[in-house]
Amino acid sequence: MKGAKAMGNHQSPTDMTNFEAATIRDGHQVNVVYRRRGPAILTRLSPAARHAVETYTATAEAVLSGGASAPRDSLNRSGRTSGGPASEGRQAGFVDQVAFLRRMEAAVGQDPIFLRDKPRVAADPLDLWRRVCLADMSIKAYLTQRMGLARSDKRMKALQAAFVATCERVSDAIGKTKSPLS
Repeated sequence: MKGAKAMGNHQSPTDMTNFEAATIRDGHQVNVVYRRRGPAILTRLSPAARHAVETYTATAEAVLSGGASAPRDSLNRSGRTSGGPASEGRQAGFVDQVAFLRRMEAAVGQDPIFLRDKPRVAADPLDLWRRVCLADMSIKAYLTQRMGLARSDKRMKALQAAFVATCERVSDAIGKTKSPLS
């Protein structure tokens, strides 16, 4: 199996090894739900920080997929002169999602993550955040593939610490506002 992975054969996205079970307790009721496993760094997060990653991912995917309108809306509008209340409500919801996404990304911060001194190489925290959350990129892959640096414990720890701290900041930002998804 290791040889197949090394040659680039990937598992199916619906393979159960790509998911993990989460238990949700509500009073005496216990539910088990499955969620996408994601990069290994996510297992180190507090529940609030993990929720921040999931909220960011859901919001970003909705915004990036054009969640404001559906193709049928533009077809139905062709014979009308106004957008009508339904489409205006959807557009307002989209604007709220974009504003919420921007608040989460602002919480990521802008302080570079220094990975090497000579020549100086620094990672952009927003780039790290987006690649881990939206592209399921591991910290190791970010370091070696994106940054083009050799793996070292010092660099891995710097990126991991920066990502965990970012998750906490985004979690705090979410706590100070109401998600348009809820």
